[in-house]
Amino acid sequence: MVELRKCTEADIHFVVDHVWDRGLAEAQLAGFPTKAALAEKLLGRVGNPYSFCLYGGGKPFAVCGAVEYAPNAYATWFFATDDFELYWKPATRLMRKFLEEQTEAHPEASLDVISASDHPKAGLWFQLLGFTLVERAGILHRYKYLRE
Repeated sequence: MVELRKCTEADIHFVVDHVWDRGLAEAQLAGFPTKAALAEKLLGRVGNPYSFCLYGGGKPFAVCGAVEYAPNAYATWFFATDDFELYWKPATRLMRKFLEEQTEAHPEASLDVISASDHPKAGLWFQLLGFTLVERAGILHRYKYLRE
């Protein structure tokens, strides 16, 4: 069973300590050269109403959320452990339902993903969540959540 919970400091530390190599590489591209730097940034998001942790098998396997960068405009963030591959299907269903509920409750808000992931299925996963690729700039891909 997969659960979505409010993110705690312990969740951040666990996921960052076990972050998969691709996630660490993406964090480095975003300006966080070490796990400690990434943890420091993410710890600042604990308490944000849009910071969450995905749990499977009784332990965290991903932390995620959204930050408002302009009025009603949000950018998402996501970091996972290798265990994400064990739980990606139920996590995708749960996250898609959550995104649908949140965007229905806040129709004025826009939600973006900026990704530097080199995972071959990252784009497909964003699409399964309801995002559409709208821009490419070098290694970066920008996706926008489009309501159905």
